[in-house]
Amino acid sequence: MDEVRDLFETNVFDVMSVTQEFLKLLITSEGLIVNIGKFHILALLFFKTTSLSLGRVVLGSVAGAVPVSFNSIYAATKGALHSFANTLRQEISPFK
Repeated sequence: MDEVRDLFETNVFDVMSVTQEFLKLLITSEGLIVNIGKFHILALLFFKTTSLSLGRVVLGSVAGAVPVSFNSIYAATKGALHSFANTLRQEISPFK
């Protein structure tokens, strides 16, 4: 379980902490949070597009949406990050 906690600490809680620290600046500057994963880079290179929505908060990984055997804990962290980003996007949308 220590490895699971460490993975959640890195992939979820650290991202939340950094986001929280910069949230006021993000809102006042109307900035954008972006976390680009391998899938997004490939989509950009090969298709000249990404699956990312153009909002203020773009976080996540395809691993959070596509189940892969023996990858459940990693996918759970990415799924949590995806939900965090979607909710945060709604929460800060009134500040646009």
